[in-house]
Amino acid sequence: MRMNTEKKLSLLPFLTLGLLTGLSLALLNAYKIEFPLWYGWITLFSLMFLLAYRNNASLFQLAITALVTSFLAASPFQWLNSEAPNAILLPLISAYAMNSFHMSYHKDGLKIQYPTLFYAVWDTFTKLAVAALFTGLCWIVLFIWSGLFSVIGINFFYDLFTSIWFSIAASTTFASLGLYIVEQTDTVIRNLRFLLLQICRWLLPMICFIGLLFILAWMLTTILVTRDINLNPYIFSLYSVALIIFINGVYQDSDVESPYGKALTRMINIMIVLFPLITAAILYTIMFPSAKFETNLGTYQLNGIVSVGFNQFNFNLFINSCFLFLYSLSYAVNSLRKRTIWSKSLGTINIMLALLLISTTVLLNNYVFYHAPFNPGKQKHINDTHTDKSDKNRAQQLKKLSKAYASAGITWEETLGNPLVLAIRNDQPQSICQINLNKALLAGIIIDNQCVIISNNKLIKANNYKTLSGDPSKISWKNWFNQWALKSPYGTKPVIVGFYKSSIISVCRAIYKNRLYLGTNLTETNICKIAVNNRSFYPNVAEYLYITIEKPKQNKGS
Repeated sequence: MRMNTEKKLSLLPFLTLGLLTGLSLALLNAYKIEFPLWYGWITLFSLMFLLAYRNNASLFQLAITALVTSFLAASPFQWLNSEAPNAILLPLISAYAMNSFHMSYHKDGLKIQYPTLFYAVWDTFTKLAVAALFTGLCWIVLFIWSGLFSVIGINFFYDLFTSIWFSIAASTTFASLGLYIVEQTDTVIRNLRFLLLQICRWLLPMICFIGLLFILAWMLTTILVTRDINLNPYIFSLYSVALIIFINGVYQDSDVESPYGKALTRMINIMIVLFPLITAAILYTIMFPSAKFETNLGTYQLNGIVSVGFNQFNFNLFINSCFLFLYSLSYAVNSLRKRTIWSKSLGTINIMLALLLISTTVLLNNYVFYHAPFNPGKQKHINDTHTDKSDKNRAQQLKKLSKAYASAGITWEETLGNPLVLAIRNDQPQSICQINLNKALLAGIIIDNQCVIISNNKLIKANNYKTLSGDPSKISWKNWFNQWALKSPYGTKPVIVGFYKSSIISVCRAIYKNRLYLGTNLTETNICKIAVNNRSFYPNVAEYLYITIEKPKQNKGS
């Protein structure tokens, strides 16, 4: 039998591990080691070690279990089976669940007790929130520090605090100290957890009412209006996740049937029974091509699995949606069972689904499955209708923008044209170039008579390219990028120089080591990319290129 003794925490493990973690991550970044497993393993090991430190019976045992668990949690990030953004959601949730089981082990041993897991889930969130708050406050103090000395012309501290290696090392150290602060007393953790659960208690009736109202309006709209409904899978998923969190926050903290009156309890139970309708709508949206989804560039048909099979876009979305459907269906069936306190079974359901989620994540994200030819996440093909419509919309938008830019004196010319000089570095003019590559219109910077483009964190150099030319008096720089400014072709508009997938590429500039660099910005990530010493770099602060396009004057008699 394991003894769970209270003990006074020492600052040394938190400070030492935070500093070593930061220095290790900074070293990996300095050598440009692009191996997500190392970053994830080091970070998750530190977190799992410190979060379970209070209840450990042996530091050696804690180190071994944290080492193994963090490796299992970090490995899926290395072998993500897709490049789609939603592919990372399952590994994140899986890592969070593994940490909860790890904390439970160091408190109860191999015997899984749901109350311990429940508190581990919510306590982890509160501890990480406090650590993040403390880290942010520490950085505010550092910026004040650097600002005071910059007033008298001493920029040493500003240069130090803004360097990448220091930022990484300091952030991890501050976060570890934040964990130490919140771990000092159980009272703080219990109070923060109580606050979060009280928030769930107030929000659950509200979100259930919204869900019931939506389902009613959805049915009436479909029956009476008889028109297509835009089933957005992401907003449906967000609603489903929120409902799952609030249900667990309310019904898993006590043994009472419900903290509400009969009317609210009945409304919540009805919504739980109807919950599978919401998650089933998500699956329907990604299964059938007739379902449409709106993006910033237009309305497209989703590449439905029924018509085109699995691919990079829909596979992980399908897996995530299946888990949401399993959760909703399990909760609905459980609520219909004749039990005195139906919520007591939620613990068993959550444990089984969590183990299934972890197993699925590991099986779908590993070296073998990643290189397997049948890996659905690696399939490149998409719905032909989607592709044709997407390319057509891009071509139409590009033609419209090119015409508007031409009216303002901005055009694309061949390599030997008269490039628009946007910056000077080392007495050499800097200009924007453009090439066509794999059905994408990419943009870069002219360096040594070559077009240097940053794509997937790699540099591409092309000898055949077009240059951006025109009147420099019409351009300006702003410290923000407004994508919605493209709705109208007139006024002060961002200069669009290319398209990549569903995102547009704009021009940015940033200062790095007191030198001005030109770069490009992808609206999907909203990050400025510049080329420094044949490597890609992402500055923290950037400006974006704009052009003033005047609306043609119409004759009064026309």
